[in-house]
Amino acid sequence: MRRARKRGLRNLTLIAGGLAFAAACAAPPAQPSAANAGLGDLAADVRELITPAGLEVQAAAIVEHERPSGSPGEFAAIDHIVETLTSAGVPV
Repeated sequence: MRRARKRGLRNLTLIAGGLAFAAACAAPPAQPSAANAGLGDLAADVRELITPAGLEVQAAAIVEHERPSGSPGEFAAIDHIVETLTSAGVPV
């Protein structure tokens, strides 16, 4: 019972963090300065690509296993994140 409760709290924390991230991405961008004028387009592109459904898929993949430090579950979560970022063209 206690283990399921801890897992539920971890899942809730992860989902809340993902929703906060999504909300920040959905916020209207500030007026760009001359130094970062091109970042407005990047932010808009990122906001279009990040969806609540996509965040749920990633969160589910990350919390699929128990993840104590140094455990196979932790390494599986890290591998998933690295593979996801690499397949999107993000250098890791």
